[in-house]
Amino acid sequence: MILRLTCPECNKDSFSSSVEAFKPCPYCGIVFSGKFGTDRRKEKRIEKEDDVFFLYKGKNLDAKTLNISKSGFTIKINQSDILPIGDIIEVKYGNDDLRARIMWVMRKDDFALTGLKILNYDFKAQNQTT
Repeated sequence: MILRLTCPECNKDSFSSSVEAFKPCPYCGIVFSGKFGTDRRKEKRIEKEDDVFFLYKGKNLDAKTLNISKSGFTIKINQSDILPIGDIIEVKYGNDDLRARIMWVMRKDDFALTGLKILNYDFKAQNQTT
């Protein structure tokens, strides 16, 4: 199904098959989603798929990054467990032990997408986004 989306910046219509996906407006270039509005992340996102591991409520969960930025990343958890927004989790990413806040969660049938904000240091300092 093709959906008509109105750009929140220039108010022109464009079309997409997903109301949730962030895509640039073909007229003014602003990145937005029909469901979530303007992309609020300040840093550039880099698509990068890496393994991440974390412990939540005594349960080890494996996930993969979908994209990363200087201050956080989006992960795909291969279970439909919903992590509460605002909770702080300990994440193992490469050789780094990170503390991250759960900023948003999008549940799918058999997995969940989750946005994490890194709390304990500047992610860029470890050269993860290059």
